[in-house]
Amino acid sequence: MMKNRIHFVVSVVTVLFQGAKSTVCCRRKDDIIHLQSDYEMFDKVERIPCEISHQDFQERYESKRKPVVLVGCDHEWQARDQWSAEKIASVVANSSTWRARLQEDDEWNDNTPWKVIIDARDKHESFYIFDNLDSLHGQQIANHYETPYMFKKDIFQNLTQFPPPDYGSMRWWAFGSRYSGTFPHTDPFQTDAWNTVVRGMKWWILFPSPKEDISLTVDDDNLEDLQCNQECSSMDHGILDYYTTILSNSRERYEMGRLQHIFIRSGETLYVPAGMAHSVLNLDETVAITANYASFHNWKSVWETMKEFSDKSNESDRYTVYCHVLNASQRKLLNETITCSE
Repeated sequence: MMKNRIHFVVSVVTVLFQGAKSTVCCRRKDDIIHLQSDYEMFDKVERIPCEISHQDFQERYESKRKPVVLVGCDHEWQARDQWSAEKIASVVANSSTWRARLQEDDEWNDNTPWKVIIDARDKHESFYIFDNLDSLHGQQIANHYETPYMFKKDIFQNLTQFPPPDYGSMRWWAFGSRYSGTFPHTDPFQTDAWNTVVRGMKWWILFPSPKEDISLTVDDDNLEDLQCNQECSSMDHGILDYYTTILSNSRERYEMGRLQHIFIRSGETLYVPAGMAHSVLNLDETVAITANYASFHNWKSVWETMKEFSDKSNESDRYTVYCHVLNASQRKLLNETITCSE
């Protein structure tokens, strides 16, 4: 069981990849550098300047639920200096604690001391932080960047109880060693996401949505092709073994263009629409900032997820969204029994 809901964002992969049906034996069979050079040519996702107008971004990408890479959103961020390889060890106090794991097969620990993480880094050992920025030390990190303007309109903005408090502001800092990462998962509450790599390089794989190709959707019906069989996989198998095994053994399937391979480098920001499953492998020591937001172009699904997770604690938030965020035409389509006061 997860300690709290915040673990869903990354730890949902634990649920997805347990089971005995898989025939995939995850072992480190190929040189990942060789695989990277093979698959980098399949990175066909459009690159656009971060200066694109908000209206153009919405019309060309957000409304069409289309991934895109924005270049240069971090040009004026302090993070480019503060999160450098030379300075990052002193960016927060040694006594601060983070949600992290030090080995791929470790459980996430919500209270890993920064000093322990930096010691692992100095010894070239595995580590990965994925933590929200609502703590005091998280606010220090938050001061080093600015949310790109095209991602600031959020249905959840100004709500008090939804998403559930454990998720906080849904802003996350990701700092990981080379070959750390996450298995395929989807983000919570029908939220879109943006992810900026400030330093390093990430290999993303985006799986098609159910509307595009049900055979490759990450769900209970097709996990046999995607999970690592615990019985025949290496005892300490992790995300690197997953990438090398799945890609090398399924090359024909993955080269047909139905999956999107995206190599995000320093200074690039990936936009990921809601519901699109993805996996991520850090190809270098990588520092990134990411956030989830509820897009107005996905308002129906966002409303449904609010209803799904509804309870008395967030009734006022549902009222706020229904009566003050959605317009009359949208409310008519929902046909709810909520009465809005004048």
